[in-house]
Order: sequence, then C-alpha cells, then structure tokens
Amino acid sequence: METKLIRYIKDVATLECQLYTQNKLKNNLEWQINRLGKERYYDEPILQKPDWDKSMSLFIAVLSFIVGFVIFFTLFVIVEIVPAKIIQNLPEFWKCLLLLSPIPIGFFTVYMPWYVINERKERKYQKFRYEKAIDEYNIAIANDNERVKREILVKKDMQKQLFNLKKSIGTTKSAINALYSINIIHPKYRDMVAVCSFYDYFDTGRCNAFTGPGGAYDTYETDLRFNRIENKLDVIISKLDEIIANQQYLGMLIRESNNALYRIEQQNKALLNSSNEIKENTELIEYNTRCSAQSSAVMEHLMVYNTLRSR
Repeated sequence: METKLIRYIKDVATLECQLYTQNKLKNNLEWQINRLGKERYYDEPILQKPDWDKSMSLFIAVLSFIVGFVIFFTLFVIVEIVPAKIIQNLPEFWKCLLLLSPIPIGFFTVYMPWYVINERKERKYQKFRYEKAIDEYNIAIANDNERVKREILVKKDMQKQLFNLKKSIGTTKSAINALYSINIIHPKYRDMVAVCSFYDYFDTGRCNAFTGPGGAYDTYETDLRFNRIENKLDVIISKLDEIIANQQYLGMLIRESNNALYRIEQQNKALLNSSNEIKENTELIEYNTRCSAQSSAVMEHLMVYNTLRSR
C-alpha cells in the first residue's frame, strides 16, 4: 500500500512539473512568435536644403565684395578730394560714420565672401555624409528584409511547435485530472510545490499518512510556517541551490525542467541564426514524445491507484 501511494505521489509531482515546464515553454514560444517577422523601422536620411542655391551663393559673394569695394573706393575718393579742413568741420555724426566705415567695408569685402565660401564647403560635406548615410540605410533595409524572410519561415515552424505543444499540454492536464479525481490528495494541496514536498515526506519515511498530527498536510503547513520550505515558485527558482536541501524532489524536477527549456530554446536560436534550410526542433519533438509517454504510463497506473483512498 505504501509503495503504491509513494508511486502515486511521485507520478502526480512529475506531471505537475511537466505541466509547469510545458506552460513555460508555451509562453516562451508565444512571445517569440509575436516578435518574429516584423520589419524594423529605420529613419531615412534627409539632405538638408541650403539657404541659398549655388548660383545665389556665388552672386551674394560677388555682390558683397563689390559693395564693400564701392564703399571703400567712395571713402577713398572723399578723403582724397575733400579738403581736410572741411572734414574736420563736419558734424560729429558724420565723423563717427567715417570712423566706423571700416566695419561695413570689412563685412562686405571679407566676412560675407568667407561665409559664402565656407557655406559651400559645408554643403559639399553634408552631401558626402548624406550619400554615405543613404548607402548604409539601403543596406540596413536590405538586411532587414532578409531577416524578416528568414524569421517568417522560423515563425511557421514555431507555430507548428506551439500547436503540437498545446496538444501535449492537453494530454498532461487530462492525466493530472485523472490522478486527482481519485481524490487521494485534498484539493487545497493540488499544486506542484505541495505534492513534491509530500513525495519527500513519504519517500524518506518522515510521514506515512496525509491527515492527522504529524501527517503530510500538518508537516507541510508547519514547514511553511517556520520557513523551512518555500512555496512561491519565483523564489524557489531564484534560490534553487538553497531550496534543494529541504525540497529535494522539487529541486531536481525544476533543474530538469530548466535544462529541457534551455536545450529547446538554444535549438530555436540556432534555427534563427542558421542560413541553412529550416529544420524541425528535434529537442522539442523529443520532449513532447517523452511527455506523452509519461502521461500514457501514468494513465496505465490508474487502475492500481483507484484501490487507494484518502489517508
């Protein structure tokens, strides 16, 4: 009787962890499928329009030089022709204008031509950068199109993986429900963490019944109350090495689950990065086959487990 009960608890715990792994894998596949085959957005380079076109900039440069030269020549003529006495008797305003005359002369003869020439150089450099950026943009678009084509093929394969996985999940759920329907384990404790703890209790001889003082239920609640075990999966996963000491079977199952998930995900990554023909994920096929075999084996034990009753 004890051997049958321990085997029953082990089967329930194994299937619970199997379902946990399958659901986690399903979530990962759905996340990957949703992000595959989507085009990335690239900002197309834009060539800034210059303030002036080439002919206008050249015209402005020449005109500025001419204006500056005319101002300079006019002042030169005035200074040479007009007697110095008259200039000295000019009002202060006109004297200030004569003193400040080098500023517009310099502006029109030096600064404006320099500015226009420098602007033309900058325009050539901008055009060079634009042509380089547009080449990089076109290469990025072409590479992205190739990536999208590749991902669409992988996406179809992953959708097939997901379809087969969902079928396997359904089989696992049916097997778990069939085991629970025997009504050996109280509904309150029908989860992976609790059942794995029960297996440890019975397998080590710490408990030999579910109910009563010192029973599996009482022991489980006591261990939780005194923080000897953990029942939150996210905490268990983050502290797996510490958890194994008090929750050995659970730790072993989660490690096996993590290894299976890693192998399957690595093969899917290899499919994405490979330039060869798309092949099936053999790791997932093998895993689904193993899960189906496990579920089928458990179903074969149902007749034996039906002889058990809640204890």
